Amino acid sequence: MSTESAPFSLPRAPIIEAVMDIGVEPAPGFDVASCEARAEEFFAASYPKKQTQFIQSAEFTVNAAGGSHLLTGNGLAGFLFRSADEKQIVQVKAGGFAFNRLAPYDSMDAWLPEAKQRWSEYLQIVRPARIRRVALRYINRLMLPLRADGNLELSEYLTTGPKLADEARFRLSGFLHQHQIVDADTGFSATILQTLQPLEGGCLPVIFDIEVYRSEARLEPGSDELWTIIQDLRMLKNRIFTMSLTPQCLSLFQLP
Repeated sequence: MSTESAPFSLPRAPIIEAVMDIGVEPAPGFDVASCEARAEEFFAASYPKKQTQFIQSAEFTVNAAGGSHLLTGNGLAGFLFRSADEKQIVQVKAGGFAFNRLAPYDSMDAWLPEAKQRWSEYLQIVRPARIRRVALRYINRLMLPLRADGNLELSEYLTTGPKLADEARFRLSGFLHQHQIVDADTGFSATILQTLQPLEGGCLPVIFDIEVYRSEARLEPGSDELWTIIQDLRMLKNRIFTMSLTPQCLSLFQLP
């Protein structure tokens, strides 16, 4: 069930990266290295910049005599394919598929057909057993203008954020705020992160990172329900975004 009646868009959306991430349960005996040539066959023409991704592992052991030993190693995580302009990325991972769209960002409607096509190709390459997790992540960079005196009240722009114990004496120089929520209507979860960046051109940049997801999805790989979930996650993300920012803040992204 959608959390809003229609998609939400802004003329000057502050999104610097959007990611659709679909976690899968691989088929028994699957080896991600075996799909490299097949992935290149499908993706290299439109996404010619290939990168091999690795995952680092570490194991710490203690023997009976009290001695310890640290073992480290690298394993193959998957392959990343970037478009020529590096604005879109396809990821073929041992545990799933991801599609990234970087700024300039228009609308999810503009890149979703491409993501669907690449997902269908991923299914042909990997043939996973089932879908286990569906997520959308949107990284926003809010450029909040300083006042004439060089100061800024975050509460004028953010409905959630830090509150100082003594606002008359203390001045905020940085913060990192993260929280997790569960939506009572859909059962979907979200992780929300806010942090400051250094001043830039008379503005205070705030990273506003929203990941919304459904865990334990357990869908068949070709299920059309996947796209219903994607749209519902989109609506939840929009709701979190609009309710986390004040009207004054939202107005910044309505300007031509």
